[in-house]
Amino acid sequence: MISEKVSAFDICTILSNALDNSIEACRRLKSAEDRYIDVNCVLKNDMQMICISNPSDTDDPDLKTSKDNKNEHGFGLYNIKKTVDSLDGTVNISQTSPVFVLDVMFRIKMPETA
Repeated sequence: MISEKVSAFDICTILSNALDNSIEACRRLKSAEDRYIDVNCVLKNDMQMICISNPSDTDDPDLKTSKDNKNEHGFGLYNIKKTVDSLDGTVNISQTSPVFVLDVMFRIKMPETA
């Protein structure tokens, strides 16, 4: 469940970048049986929570891109953090091989009443 009060642009920025990263991580795994992407979107009261997890084959604390052209790739997490910051939310990353977990949480801004 995703709130209708969150802009499509913000949701697309968060989900598309997170899912691109998850797909890339799954492609690096040798065994197709180990591949999965788990997406949970929860709306509780005025809080939007998004949790995406996938297997990880790395313990790289810098979370740098694995792609060859480093100048054109590696902006996904930056874009997620920038978007969530603009929503006054938080991004928590738990990267403990064999699982990577991205937790995003932000308050849904309700329209001000006169």
